[in-house]
Amino acid sequence: MENKKKTNNKEYLKMWLLKHPDYMKEWMNKHPEYYREWREKHPEQKEKQAKYYREWYKKNGRKRDPNYYVIILKWREEHPESLKAMKIVKKAIKDGLLKKPHKCAYCKRDHTRINAHHEDYDKPLTVIWLCSSCHKKLHLASDSS
Repeated sequence: MENKKKTNNKEYLKMWLLKHPDYMKEWMNKHPEYYREWREKHPEQKEKQAKYYREWYKKNGRKRDPNYYVIILKWREEHPESLKAMKIVKKAIKDGLLKKPHKCAYCKRDHTRINAHHEDYDKPLTVIWLCSSCHKKLHLASDSS
């Protein structure tokens, strides 16, 4: 009886979260300290997640262009000023001159990959810290205009 009740609760929770997809994201943004503490107490979860993605990518592929690395090398050749600014930011973070925040400057999402966006490559230490999705949206918007 006890196992059945637990299973039903898990299934109910899973269904509820599917119906309310933004709930956890909003809750985690309101309680970043809880999530950070939980990750520190459960370091095995990071490896568990990495293992899950490795297996998923093996099964489903990365959906990348087969010439991905060629494209990256070509981009680096065509954008030397951008590459230089990225290296300066990386060194400034390492030296403690810049501090990389945990939140996106636009959407305020926490615990995600944060990128430095340069409005002007002549000022490499003047950056806007964005999550990957906001950074991509910003570049797509500027490319279309």
